[in-house]
Amino acid sequence: MPGLATFKPQTETVKLGEDQEVVVRGLSITDLGAILHEHANTLDGLYKEHIIGAGEEPPEIDTLMRALMTEAPQAMASIIAHAADEPELSDVVLTMPGMDQIKLLLAVAALTFKSEEEVGKIAEALIRGMQAITSTVQNVADQSLLEA
Repeated sequence: MPGLATFKPQTETVKLGEDQEVVVRGLSITDLGAILHEHANTLDGLYKEHIIGAGEEPPEIDTLMRALMTEAPQAMASIIAHAADEPELSDVVLTMPGMDQIKLLLAVAALTFKSEEEVGKIAEALIRGMQAITSTVQNVADQSLLEA
């Protein structure tokens, strides 16, 4: 019987060079939240510049990938490492040849998003959620200081 017990995320095996490969999957909301938390300031800046700044038309995936690789390489490495289920190895991703990083990032994007429009919607929802959490934590901290 189909159900959660039999669910397996779709994966893609990306060949790197002649004798290496990495298996990646699409990112879950948990992955995206962890990446956003770890790289909040950098990703918030990218979101404002490339998604909000794009106006009505959502940015193309290649534009976002270029921005990730040039403006937020640690976040890009974290995305790939999470998709490979090895988030602790993002530093290894940073040492890979650029073309290997691009192949992996393209595979992750294809497995995570069904359209370019989804990228903006998910990014906006995650950033708003993080802003709400940050605001709540700040309010609790401020209240604690007032009571002290």
